Amino acid sequence: MTKCCRLALFQTIAADVKPFLTKFQSNDPLSPLLYEELLTVMHRVMARFVKKKILDSSSNIVRTDFTNTKNLITARKIDVGFSVKKALSSITDMKPIEDLQFKKESREALIAFCSSLCENSQLKYSLTKGISFLDPKIAVRPMLSAQRLSTALEIFVKRNRLTGSDADRVKNSYEDVCKLPLHKEIWKMCLVDWITFG
Repeated sequence: MTKCCRLALFQTIAADVKPFLTKFQSNDPLSPLLYEELLTVMHRVMARFVKKKILDSSSNIVRTDFTNTKNLITARKIDVGFSVKKALSSITDMKPIEDLQFKKESREALIAFCSSLCENSQLKYSLTKGISFLDPKIAVRPMLSAQRLSTALEIFVKRNRLTGSDADRVKNSYEDVCKLPLHKEIWKMCLVDWITFG
């Protein structure tokens, strides 16, 4: 009876993550885009069962505590998606208690999925966020991109991949580029290309 509903739930989750998986199965240098794209996917899936105020106030959604029910939307109100709602409505003899039980199971499945994503996520690493300074969506915001570049440079210096003076030179060069009059326009064109063809 609820098999079709479970299948619809899995199809809904798959639809949330498929664009990300498709985009990153490429030999192109996409690592600067990873942070924002993965954050978007995580946010999209978590928004189905985590309260909006928790997601909006979290500085790192990977650290969201799924065991604290105060962080979660009640099972009755989780967003299972339109396919699941349609499948549920097609079951004419479903009792309200069965509907609630299915939604509780759905929330548990979403929690398990997101827990696994968080545990193995590249979002845990500061370097993933740091190298996103080259993401066109970030690069058009000079202050934010400079902060993220600094994060990446600190890691490179700490790991002996760059000397401190080399890191300073990179940072200064990047800031000089950001001051160029056409800086934002160039990155905006990159962003448009990325959205159109990416």
